[in-house]
Amino acid sequence: MKQGMVEISAMTLNALKQLLFSEDGVDLTGIVNDLAAGGKNEDLSAINVGLTFKGIKPEMDMSPRWGNFNEYWRQYFAYTPVGYSLILDRVTFKKCEISRDKEKDEWTSGKVYEESMPMADWLNLTTEKTEVDAFVAKMLEKYPIVKEQSLDEE
Repeated sequence: MKQGMVEISAMTLNALKQLLFSEDGVDLTGIVNDLAAGGKNEDLSAINVGLTFKGIKPEMDMSPRWGNFNEYWRQYFAYTPVGYSLILDRVTFKKCEISRDKEKDEWTSGKVYEESMPMADWLNLTTEKTEVDAFVAKMLEKYPIVKEQSLDEE
């Protein structure tokens, strides 16, 4: 399944909205207006509320993701999805900082936090473990660990 953002015409968006609300007879206008913040993305908000109301939720790739690779701090973050909101267009996840000790070749995991981010940002994070492996290899090459020689070795 292809993920990301697509553009559709306002007429198509409005037609989808009409399709979702044509049978139920339930007025969700107050909820839609509240979520649309005064008309901004009102049709999209209406569609998301209608889909949620009908119990229709698109499948989401629940694979772990990685991002925010930082060479200077020798760190990156691991993201484990917890859930997502179609209406709010946000993903909730557990986030863990993984960093390398400057003195030894040791990667440690930090405290785990639960946060959320917009779906578009979530989709920009990598699901490829090979990118993490490449970052770790680059850190080992760029910042090699120099072992001190003991007096016995001389």
